[in-house]
Amino acid sequence: RWVPPKSYRRKTPRERLRQQPERWAAGRVTQVRPPKRVGPDAMLPAYQVLLCDGLFEYVRHDHDAFIRRDEAWESALAQAAERAAGEGAEGLCLDAKGFAVLTAEEVEALLSKDGLCLLRDAAEVAGLTLGAGCRPWQLLCGCVVRRRAAVLLPDAPLYSPARIREVLPPSEDGGTPPEQQWRLRLTAIVDGVERHEPPAPLRFLSNDTGGTGDEERAVAVCARAVRLGRALSFGEGARRLDRLVRDTARSGIAAIDKWSELLHEEGVYEDEPVADDAGHVIVGEWSAHANIYARMHGARAYLFELLSESDEHEHDAAVAGLAKTFDTWHSTRRKIAHAWLRWLLGLEQRRAGYPALDEFLAHEAALPPDEHIARDDAGRFSLARGGLYFLDGPAGILVEDGLMASGIDPAREACPLCS
Repeated sequence: RWVPPKSYRRKTPRERLRQQPERWAAGRVTQVRPPKRVGPDAMLPAYQVLLCDGLFEYVRHDHDAFIRRDEAWESALAQAAERAAGEGAEGLCLDAKGFAVLTAEEVEALLSKDGLCLLRDAAEVAGLTLGAGCRPWQLLCGCVVRRRAAVLLPDAPLYSPARIREVLPPSEDGGTPPEQQWRLRLTAIVDGVERHEPPAPLRFLSNDTGGTGDEERAVAVCARAVRLGRALSFGEGARRLDRLVRDTARSGIAAIDKWSELLHEEGVYEDEPVADDAGHVIVGEWSAHANIYARMHGARAYLFELLSESDEHEHDAAVAGLAKTFDTWHSTRRKIAHAWLRWLLGLEQRRAGYPALDEFLAHEAALPPDEHIARDDAGRFSLARGGLYFLDGPAGILVEDGLMASGIDPAREACPLCS
């Protein structure tokens, strides 16, 4: 069979595509996702990109043929940050600015009782002085964090770097629930534009710093924050901070502490929410988390009977059946969830009457409203979601047997806040 030379035959679509000049569109990455395979052919897009024309583009593969960093833009942003830093920040390179970047866990640890003592000692080592009437937590002003937007705007990313403008301690006079916890006044930097934001609780901070693009290092910082960060990054300061982070993660609730321990063993942080993640919602309820745990805590005696129906020889198989709930999670998170569930429902816990599960249900049911809402917005592979996933099956059985009230009321059209 005669095959005409390339100059005579029609070009294939692939050949025509290769001959076309490369066309690139400028935009900003608004979401970065690790590759998570749910099935053999299914994969979530690696990047969500907001183009300059206002359209969203989803880049499936993390490859230079599909998405590239604009080096000219990155260089201009770094130079603008140096100019905006002002006096005392001249000559700071991006690596030096990294010392001023704190994770959510580090901020929470430094605002604990022992953390405030560490801040005083670190300030002394760094040669920083506290003025008359100044408190140790004010040393965190000027440090850089990564924050999650309380309200997601259509043209803004969910996560942005931010500079701590002011630290607000818990109110000594009581006040509203938000005022009874530590809050931060932040200056968020979105597309190089600074936005002063209202006080936000610590739960809106992220541990995912220093990732793709490392935006936090491009934020203008003062030399004071860098010197404090250096004192906390080396020697005794680093050892004390690491110990504080581990101690602060302990809640006193065995199930929560076990989950934190498993995260630490795998070297990962708690999973955080993404912009397009679908949450668990019950129509007519202000919080799905509050609704489920209130009903489950009331029916916990029936739940423990249900979990103990099989004999001990078949118990492991029954727990393995519940663990299939996590089969769609990617490997590391699935390993953590399986280990946690085997511990929570293991034979040792069963023989003792499931004390850890009983304590966990009581704790989650008694949370204040803002904590319930925070758990509704938790990441897909977090403990908050994992607890709901594994309780969903037993809850359905209890509702079907009439041992627990159903959380769905077809006649309800609006939640109590809207009605």
